[in-house]
Amino acid sequence: MRDVTQETTRQRNRGRPAALVATEVVLLWPRGVGSPATIDEAGLWPVFVLVVGDRQRADVPAAAPLLDLVNQHRQENELAVVAAGCRWSVVDARNALLKVTIQAQAPRRFEVEILVPARRVLGMLEVAARGATIGVTTTRQANNLGERVDIRQALHRVVLLSCEPSTELSRLARFLHSRLTPRGPKDI
Repeated sequence: MRDVTQETTRQRNRGRPAALVATEVVLLWPRGVGSPATIDEAGLWPVFVLVVGDRQRADVPAAAPLLDLVNQHRQENELAVVAAGCRWSVVDARNALLKVTIQAQAPRRFEVEILVPARRVLGMLEVAARGATIGVTTTRQANNLGERVDIRQALHRVVLLSCEPSTELSRLARFLHSRLTPRGPKDI
């Protein structure tokens, strides 16, 4: 017998973007690229990778296209790049909860919202606010990488998306930086 509550919830949520939660955030930056990046490199590095929990397709059907892309077998050095619009927003500034909304057009159409606890990204918010390339992967894919990894291996396990700059996220980054920076006497 079907669970009527689950079926009703699915019907109510049909047409709404799937919601996933980032359990970890990783900043990928190849050793050969200096900091700050050159103009040519600025649009590529660093890659701001959101690691979402492993979910079954049936649990979040609207996220199935993204999860399929993450788990899809690819040839060596083949990357999964999605043409998408990505928007960062602040869901709850007091509790430091962020959201990135992904509206993908190709190779598959889907819309996904990923909730990101800001505590996980405090030192990296300014990077995301500038419009960093973001990657999405699952916990299982991230765990398969191990401790030391080649940048090509890491990029092979994520879906890459381009994100627009976010003034709201930039304001939050400055606010959090001002609150977390010690205000003791300055050295002369």
